[in-house]
Amino acid sequence: DPVGILTLEFDDGEVFQWSKVTTSIYNLILGKLYSDHYGTMRIQGNREYSCKLKFKEQSIIDRNPHQVQGIVQDRNGKTLATLIGKWDDSMYYVNGDYGGKGKGYESLSEAHILWKRSKPPKFPTRYNLTRFAITLNELTPGLKEKMPPTDSRLRPDQRSKSKRNRREI
Repeated sequence: DPVGILTLEFDDGEVFQWSKVTTSIYNLILGKLYSDHYGTMRIQGNREYSCKLKFKEQSIIDRNPHQVQGIVQDRNGKTLATLIGKWDDSMYYVNGDYGGKGKGYESLSEAHILWKRSKPPKFPTRYNLTRFAITLNELTPGLKEKMPPTDSRLRPDQRSKSKRNRREI
């Protein structure tokens, strides 16, 4: 099991701490390479709420992989919401304690979407980068002044590649 606690602190003083789940990579030598996350993640806030997420381990006979189920509780242990979904596709919540075990949550009228994976672009880049990965090289207004001169995003060849100007490379 992974060891350690991750902490995120916001400027307003709100703090979240959570434990990691196990990540395994399969078929390194033969077969289709894939990864899986499994185990229990506990998220604790410094205010009123905590969350417990269970990442279900994928099995050979499982036709519904990457399942995540969890609950959000207040300080008194009362379940305020149930979380259900897939870690690689979408997550939903249902108010209160939902005992449906994650089956058919997409059709639940009470289910509210928390997060949904962005669809891949219609015209993928040469290297199949996601939209997020493409934005990592962008220089937004005001960012250049804050960057060290050694940042690779300032290299002329990198800028040319990002702008697809191959003549300057």
